Amino acid sequence: MPVAELTFRRAMINIADAGRLGEGEDLNDALLDFFMRLGQYLIPKGGENEAPVSYLGAIFFKQLRSAFANSGEEGWKNVMNWAKRKAGGLFKPAFAAFAVPINEDLKDEKGQEAGNHWWLALVLNPQGGARGEPTAVMCLDSMQRREKVLDPPLTGSLKGSVNRYTLEVRKVEQAGYLVIVSFKAKGDGSMGPLPKPGASKLVADGVECKNPEIGLRINMGGDDDVAGEYEGTLSFALDGRVRSSTFVLHYGEGGYTPITLQFDPFALTKLQKDVSRYVGGYLAKEWEVNGPDRKKRYEKTSARALVADVHQQENLNDCGVFVLENMLRSLSMKKDFLKQMSSATPKVDPAPQLLWILYLYPR
Repeated sequence: MPVAELTFRRAMINIADAGRLGEGEDLNDALLDFFMRLGQYLIPKGGENEAPVSYLGAIFFKQLRSAFANSGEEGWKNVMNWAKRKAGGLFKPAFAAFAVPINEDLKDEKGQEAGNHWWLALVLNPQGGARGEPTAVMCLDSMQRREKVLDPPLTGSLKGSVNRYTLEVRKVEQAGYLVIVSFKAKGDGSMGPLPKPGASKLVADGVECKNPEIGLRINMGGDDDVAGEYEGTLSFALDGRVRSSTFVLHYGEGGYTPITLQFDPFALTKLQKDVSRYVGGYLAKEWEVNGPDRKKRYEKTSARALVADVHQQENLNDCGVFVLENMLRSLSMKKDFLKQMSSATPKVDPAPQLLWILYLYPR
């Protein structure tokens, strides 16, 4: 008789959950909880007797924000018993971090529902807010989303055209493995038809990304002595080798001035800021009620949000797998390393963020 349910340390999955392990399926909260608890049991613990990373569950953050809670302090009552399940409490010295999966509701460019996305918030040095030490909410997101509007636009021109064939880039966006470039190309026909946008390529980290998906609002290629204009988007698919926040656009078949596009690699999304704010408030309230030294004030603003440089998924379904990968790798880290990471600063230099990517994904 087939087993209908499987339970490990109070985390249960059933046949319907197991069906989500197939190709093209998304992992759900039950699968995340089950495999994380299994990993806590099986993976070496960074040389310690107990894993340095605790786990609060895949629906913790959703529950924290439920019942119209406007802050982590207000939301604490929704999850007031969760930390009690941890022997010694959330601020136990053995814990250098705790992990919280975040399930984000995505919107398309029209504001319509566009599915859900998992990423991991790793709260580093949770005791720090009461000790004058930094506490960090490290956001490990395998589908980084960022946007840069270019005003004035970046411009280039076709070599030898004396600016009669011009190119403008007005916006660049990234959603995980996709980089989307909004552009306008114009020509007066003096050098024939406009170069085809489909021949464009994007270069990052020495990797050439070709064959972009094209979306055109204006599609007039022109001809000899006939003006032409293209306006729309070029969507380039990256792969896991690309780690850069700087991209170089080579438009058309060649001959246009290359245009360099750059993001702030550590910019935060609104939800990432909200996660930090709610978690900071929750920690302050948990310390006030159950902390080991409640006479000390917990500074909730010490829980700063930081973005870590982690591998990006190459499809729309692997976000849960990346959450598991990042969480399970963190279990074998040493407490001192996790505490060091809480002091990371959002600067574009060989700072502790670089240590994070090298530690998680040694080359």
